[in-house]
Amino acid sequence: MAADGQKMSKSLGNFSLVRDLLEHAPGEAIRLALLSAHYRQPLEWSTETIASAKQMLDRMYGALREISISKNMIENTDIPSSVLEALCDDLNTPKAIAEIFKLVKKLNKAKHHNDKERLAAAIYVSGNIMGLLGSSPDQWFSKNTDNRISEEEIEELIVQREKARAEEDFDQADSLRKQIEKKGITLEDTSSGVRWHFND
Repeated sequence: MAADGQKMSKSLGNFSLVRDLLEHAPGEAIRLALLSAHYRQPLEWSTETIASAKQMLDRMYGALREISISKNMIENTDIPSSVLEALCDDLNTPKAIAEIFKLVKKLNKAKHHNDKERLAAAIYVSGNIMGLLGSSPDQWFSKNTDNRISEEEIEELIVQREKARAEEDFDQADSLRKQIEKKGITLEDTSSGVRWHFND
């Protein structure tokens, strides 16, 4: 493992203990950061590494946020073959993570409830085998908000946009949509209301 281009070592004093990292980042983000490189390859460790892992988890939990499925359904869902094959290929965790994100993209595009449940269960069981996605989306976002934008702020901006549209103030509605999208959020206007998710 390297930090700022140098090998981490006690003599150089450029290493961090997990208990120190936990003061600045959730454990799940630290785990994902470690899994983002193959165990045979060096990992460049930095604050950006943790931030990137945190954003990846935001996208995973963001996709799962509106899907309510039972623990029993997750427990009875098989690990997708693509994820399992990646892990069986010399524990290729970066490839397994990439396969999980393919499922996330499919979930974000899914229209039918059954498809959403099936994909959500596949994402949960894939994450669980790697020690990820152990919280509910609500728990994740309530504990791990950052300076970007909170879930409550997103919902409030959506309410303001809907009000502007109802009043036919389309310039304001467009302005609010752009404001939301600049925060890395995709909005989808559907017949059942507005859906949103973090960008992939």
